[in-house]
Amino acid sequence: MAESTNDCLYEKIQHDLMAKIQDGTYPPGARIPSELRLAKEYGVSRITAIKALTELSLNGYINRQQGKGSFVNPPNMRFRPSALLATRPPAEVEGTRRIGLMIPEYFDYHSGNIIRGILQTLPYPDYYVTIIISQNEKHEEYALNDLTQQGYAGVLLFPVDSEYYSDIILQMQVNKYPLVLMDRYFPGISCNSVVCDNRAGTSIAIEHLIAHGHEKIVFFADASYQEQITSIRYDSYVKTMIRHNLAMMNYENFFRDEIDSLNHHTFIERVQRGEITAVVASNSHIAVKIANLCKSNHIDIPGQLSIVCFDRPEIGETMTGESFFTYVEQNSMQMGQSAAKLLDAMLRGATESKRIVLEPRLVINASTGTPEACRA
Repeated sequence: MAESTNDCLYEKIQHDLMAKIQDGTYPPGARIPSELRLAKEYGVSRITAIKALTELSLNGYINRQQGKGSFVNPPNMRFRPSALLATRPPAEVEGTRRIGLMIPEYFDYHSGNIIRGILQTLPYPDYYVTIIISQNEKHEEYALNDLTQQGYAGVLLFPVDSEYYSDIILQMQVNKYPLVLMDRYFPGISCNSVVCDNRAGTSIAIEHLIAHGHEKIVFFADASYQEQITSIRYDSYVKTMIRHNLAMMNYENFFRDEIDSLNHHTFIERVQRGEITAVVASNSHIAVKIANLCKSNHIDIPGQLSIVCFDRPEIGETMTGESFFTYVEQNSMQMGQSAAKLLDAMLRGATESKRIVLEPRLVINASTGTPEACRA
């Protein structure tokens, strides 16, 4: 089918769906057909269907949730004015360029090294980097709108943990606003990004534990498995355990509810009975909480339980010194440097989107060892 025909059909799909939303066929909160279903129904490519849904999202008619689908917004959200204009790209300014850097946490090892890498690569006075600590999805969306409205030349974004991406990020891509993602990428959106190979990182952590005699290895996450990075790491855990014919165990959203004492108690009992001998923690923060929970219940690390996590916990968190935890190093400094170079290239006229995937490495410290059963 010719591209010009597809261009007309994407508008037809868009207008048909708008009419059905306005006449109540799809009321607020209702899920509308997926891009695959629309492509089949209208006889167009999936890209054409995605374009129609993207336009509906930009106009506030729908809310697209990654992995879940597209849902109708309430009437007061429709025809929301865009924060960006395709006809008004960020201007080339003489002297210092203002860059927005948005990151969820500045106080941990991973985020701190990303910031250092960026500041080294985009030094003042050529660049002036404003750091914004985002608290949640709504804060992130507000800040992105604010940065673009203030005329910032570009944005480096480490998105908050979320099951979906916001409309403003779609707007930025449609309008070719200079944006680089760090530690995340968005499936279906062509966008510059720098990520670590999270599958490889999880696999090397498990292989290290297996090499030390562990078979009863549990995966811990303090987020939903719908969240992108947690999902990737958990999927790698499952595949690696299956490859070694080992039983799988997992805890999802652990410590998200601090009063969930039943889960904590069950976990401790399983460790004490030798049903769990090792943990792969999805991040450094949950690794520290697991270690503290074990300490308060007189469980020895690594004697009774070995722990491997992503990223090195800060010395202030562990109270035991920075060399205690075995961790997967994501090359955080390089992540920041690479993201900064991609943004610099965009500001110099580069138009091709790239995804840079960094190789992880395992840093072995005192939190892992041979299980008691193998030492006996």
